[in-house]
Amino acid sequence: MWVLDKQLPDPLISEPIPRRLLKRRKKLALVVGRIARALRHDKTVLHSPAVLPSNWSGRLAHSDTDIAHLHWICFEMASIADIGRISKPIVWTLHDMWAFSGAAHTSEEGGWRTGYLGEGHRGFDLDRFVWNHKRRHWRRPMHIVCPSTWMAGCVQQSPLMRDWPVTVIPNPIDVDVWRPRDQREVRQGFNLDPDGAYLLYGALSSTSDPRKGYALLQEALAQAKFEHERPQLLVFGNAQGEEPPVPGYDVTYFGHITDDDRLSRLYAAADVMIVPSRLEPFGQTASEAMACGTPVVAFGNTGLADIVSHGETGYLARAFDTSDLADGISSMVSHMRGAKGPEIRAKARTRVVESFASSVVGAQYAELYSSVVSQG
Repeated sequence: MWVLDKQLPDPLISEPIPRRLLKRRKKLALVVGRIARALRHDKTVLHSPAVLPSNWSGRLAHSDTDIAHLHWICFEMASIADIGRISKPIVWTLHDMWAFSGAAHTSEEGGWRTGYLGEGHRGFDLDRFVWNHKRRHWRRPMHIVCPSTWMAGCVQQSPLMRDWPVTVIPNPIDVDVWRPRDQREVRQGFNLDPDGAYLLYGALSSTSDPRKGYALLQEALAQAKFEHERPQLLVFGNAQGEEPPVPGYDVTYFGHITDDDRLSRLYAAADVMIVPSRLEPFGQTASEAMACGTPVVAFGNTGLADIVSHGETGYLARAFDTSDLADGISSMVSHMRGAKGPEIRAKARTRVVESFASSVVGAQYAELYSSVVSQG
């Protein structure tokens, strides 16, 4: 694995760029980032112009690798032009929408479907500029891997990549780390009531990123009705919460959790995980929660539909229908507090082990690599 900035002491991870050059590149990347922020129309979404010259194509050309497998290569790690110069077969796993969009990493507007024609923006359009830059330099098809059926559909609608080969392979998960626990025990470890009812919500920037659906969660919780006591809400992902999501709910904030074991225990402590995202390429928190035996309530419009089996391992509400989301929360809490709870937990765990375990996903990639190499 080649990375721009090595963080882990793993001998299989290399940092080909010398540190002195890396520091210089980071400074230039910050300048490019400031310019991009000034030019972008949507100020809430990360934009990557990817214009700084890089030599990844040269390094790959002189390596003994058969395939270049790209992942998240932005923040000026690799230029658009240099990606187009890679001579070896490319497999590219998408973790957001940047590859087939303009400069934006996510987009609900859909300008990537038209090449940003007729968007109505006055003056310089950064997305249109970057999209056209990609179209000029990416002449040879790459093999695109999408973590969900929804994202594969987006790629196939994109004029930039719609004729390229696309494979759906989900994000892997270590099912030995993310696993069920004794619920009473983990609740006691968090100083929670062992017999209480708990809802869990969390993501990076959980209450500030509009794509994570915090406002939709607020509306749904205000409408939800419960047979017995009202559940408490557990929130992770932000340093601290500003206000309780809705009046009448007790909320406990756990901040940004970096320890996988601690987060796994928190998943297991909850009765239901809520993932109200407006846009989700896959939904890693959903697969993590289900691996720990906790069902998920979410909207069924994006990548989460590939993870949650409606009525069996959770509930998929109509897109952005907070009333339906509220019904899903209420019904799943009722099931989990009743006789169906153990069965739902077992099904959620089985779903992840059979579909998303690292060994399962690894075998799918091995098959893809063999196919790409055989095609030359």
